[in-house]
Amino acid sequence: MPDISEDSAIFGIITAFPGCNPDFMLGFEAGMVWGQLWSSKNPVKIIVQKANLEGITKLAEHFECRIKVEEHQESDSLVLTLTKTKPERPPDEFEVAQG
Repeated sequence: MPDISEDSAIFGIITAFPGCNPDFMLGFEAGMVWGQLWSSKNPVKIIVQKANLEGITKLAEHFECRIKVEEHQESDSLVLTLTKTKPERPPDEFEVAQG
């Protein structure tokens, strides 16, 4: 079990989606990463499929993150640590409307 500290978020897909297209799973995984990056000021540490590295790299660039890539014990996975270089995000439309 990975070490979970206050400074990182670790999560993964633990639910099976039988019969799903592999692209669906990559999108699902990328959506989880986007949610973590949007809401967290702390570094986000995640385990992702190697096939998703390019897409998640683009997300990280959008959020202006440094990316640390490490091998994972499962050959088809990687451990990524995404650290925002600008931790404050702009308010979203809902927050502006409430404002």
